[in-house]
Amino acid sequence: MGITCVPAIIPACMPLSWISGTHEWLGLGKFPEQPIAEYLARGMSALCAFYGGLVLVLSRDVPRHLPIIRYQALFLCFAVPLGLFANLKLGLPAKYLLMDAIGAMAIMLPVLILSFRLKNARQ
Repeated sequence: MGITCVPAIIPACMPLSWISGTHEWLGLGKFPEQPIAEYLARGMSALCAFYGGLVLVLSRDVPRHLPIIRYQALFLCFAVPLGLFANLKLGLPAKYLLMDAIGAMAIMLPVLILSFRLKNARQ
């Protein structure tokens, strides 16, 4: 998860014209010209990169960070389906949302299951 999230720092720093071009290339139409759209695009990318870095740090000592690892896996296992349904309701393209949700759940469910197995193995 960390390896896939850290590169999100790139769109946080790239020129707005690249963000706009990517938005149109993905079939999402013209990128909104309001400052809030750029703020949210860059902020979401930076937050994703931060999260990826955090996951990489946590993975260096799993037993020590097990409560945090379990918390983030639990949170995402609940938040991802909620976000999927909310964003589908907004009319965002289902194929992108499903790829994102399936990718996150394919990683988070095993992490969650293994975190409980590790806890039980240590007792």
